[in-house]
Amino acid sequence: MQKKPLIIFAISGVVLSAACMIKDYSTNRIITGYRLERNPFGSGQREETLDFEISDGVKGEITLQIPEETNTPRERKKLLKDALSQLDQQILGDNQSFSHVDHNLNLPDSLQDSPVSISWSSSRPDLIDFEGILSRDIPKNGTEVLLEAEVSLMEQSEIYQKNLKLFRPTPQTVREQLNYKIEDENSELEGKHFILPKSMDGNKITWKFKPSSTGVSLLILTFAIVLFLYLRPKKEQEQLIQTRNEQLMLDYPDIISKFLLLLSAGLSIRNCFERITMDYKKIEEEQYKKNHPVYEEIAFTYRQIKSGVSETTAYENLGKRCGCPAYKTFSTVLSQNARKGNKAIMDILEREAHNAFDQRKRNARITGEKAGTKLLVPMILMLGIVFLILMVPAYLSFTKI
Repeated sequence: MQKKPLIIFAISGVVLSAACMIKDYSTNRIITGYRLERNPFGSGQREETLDFEISDGVKGEITLQIPEETNTPRERKKLLKDALSQLDQQILGDNQSFSHVDHNLNLPDSLQDSPVSISWSSSRPDLIDFEGILSRDIPKNGTEVLLEAEVSLMEQSEIYQKNLKLFRPTPQTVREQLNYKIEDENSELEGKHFILPKSMDGNKITWKFKPSSTGVSLLILTFAIVLFLYLRPKKEQEQLIQTRNEQLMLDYPDIISKFLLLLSAGLSIRNCFERITMDYKKIEEEQYKKNHPVYEEIAFTYRQIKSGVSETTAYENLGKRCGCPAYKTFSTVLSQNARKGNKAIMDILEREAHNAFDQRKRNARITGEKAGTKLLVPMILMLGIVFLILMVPAYLSFTKI
């Protein structure tokens, strides 16, 4: 799992490098006609890096700025005239005629498929701006305005003029219509009151204060906090239980091995619990005790036996408290041995120890695969950065050809 992202990364890098090398060598050609093509007019100049070799053996590299094509004065004049002929249709927008303009005009700064540039002005910039937006301050009866544009191409230019009759913009929505109505009502505002219209188009208007949303927002926030505080302990408890179970399973092979060792030395099961408990008490590090709960459970089981609880019950309670299937099996073996005796307990524990170590290996492999999966995202991000580093220069060099 960990090798797969590295292989993908390596293959992608090799493919990109090969593509760039093929492109570089394909463009490294001899210029036979001693001429380079210029970019079309309006595309801008480009930079070209060339290798040169003189017949006397001198070699080198030189970077040239190749200017774009230029038009003749006659061609530029024709382009300007064509642009002027298109403006009437371009700027009218949703208006029916220039004698009644009540919608915003469309004043472009360039035309499609034309290299000309356009700058706009008017005799009343307070009523119509350079983008063609109409003001609400236009009188109700309208007003005449001269619209002017300078259409230029390099050093040549032409002037476009158009007489307009502007009217107050037609409201597109009820809200805009209502705003106009309110402005009319308060055009000569005096005193300490702001006037609200009573009706619009013959329909009565009822005005209300908008209720504050503070209470609703506070209620939602309260529920969110309560829900968070309610669920957080459960989540933490589940996390603690999961961590405890994982640690119990990590310690299980060691516990089985210790019991096998002590039983082989001739100790009884009860004495095994006592010996493990005594060794555990000698450990002073609190962090070790916190991270190994199984020893606390063994010590508690030993204290139960000393206090008079039967060994069978104490061993069964050990399996229930640990909760893991492996410990339940272990406690069942111990309780059966205490109840009936079992000469084969050593063989059973040896098989259990073997299975426990195999399970530990599988868990370690799964943990390693999870770690590899977590590393996949940053590796993909690094791959994206490498793509950018390789592709951006390649793209820029392609656009210069």
